[in-house]
Amino acid sequence: MRLTLLVLPLICLAGCMTDSDRTASASSPPTAPAVPAAAAPAAAAPVVAAIKPAPAPVTVDLTKCIGPTEAAANFGWDENLGRLFLLSNGAITLPLKLAADGDYDIAIKAACDEALGQKAKFSVTIDDQVIAAEVTCTTIEVNEYVVKAHALKAGEHKLAIAFLNDAYKENEYDLNLYIHGVTLRPAK
Repeated sequence: MRLTLLVLPLICLAGCMTDSDRTASASSPPTAPAVPAAAAPAAAAPVVAAIKPAPAPVTVDLTKCIGPTEAAANFGWDENLGRLFLLSNGAITLPLKLAADGDYDIAIKAACDEALGQKAKFSVTIDDQVIAAEVTCTTIEVNEYVVKAHALKAGEHKLAIAFLNDAYKENEYDLNLYIHGVTLRPAK
């Protein structure tokens, strides 16, 4: 019984609270310990990445060609044969629009007439920047010639193909260049 008399007051003492403690705990919820402002984690801002469109192949509309004003009859679109013709030295300009920035392979389907043992040579520029200074046709038949264009920007551009080595002698030989198609493909 002596043990009970000693333990009972200790239990009562541990469980007792003052009246002010009872009032405060009954009327307000317990508070979390204060965290210093520097230690509080910053709320993560949502990450929004700008999604750029992937480069897609672009087929150039050959019917929109613009030839030189001098000797205009020697440059243009042949609707019957579905090709551009360049019958003398000079350039044809073609408008094109790219949807995305990137590196592109410019695939040019070209053919030519042969003269004096030579085949046609041509250059390729985009917005007056040389992409290929000289490309030589390897056959008189339609063949694809691919040149690389690096770091092209999305938007409107002007692609020019210039015939470089015209050779002509009436009733003997006539070297000409024909463009059957131009496609810009994303470089691999």
